[in-house]
Amino acid sequence: MTIIFEICGQYLFKVSYKKPAIDNVLNKNILYFIDKVLYNNKTAIVLIGMILYAITGFFVYKLLAFGHLGIINIVWHLIHFIALFFVGYFLFGEKLNLKKIIAIGLALVSIVMFMSDGFH
Repeated sequence: MTIIFEICGQYLFKVSYKKPAIDNVLNKNILYFIDKVLYNNKTAIVLIGMILYAITGFFVYKLLAFGHLGIINIVWHLIHFIALFFVGYFLFGEKLNLKKIIAIGLALVSIVMFMSDGFH
């Protein structure tokens, strides 16, 4: 849940600056909501993004009961970064180059290494 709220918050922050370049069903539905419910109000869009981030803090607090502070946060951030790469690529049309693909691969290796350490 933490990652979902944070990704949605990041998506709204990005939309407040630039509309998605990709024309797909998900973007159409989100932009329809922003247009009809929020009336393209940049302040409301950012405020909802901030609220989603605040909810993320609650879930991080709950996650800490399951492991070490450093490990939990590193794994959470790595998953968050990987998810943001895909949001940027599939919803905003951002390009992935070889360097970014290698970074995603290394992040996946890191997650596996941390999770196999018995701290989850």
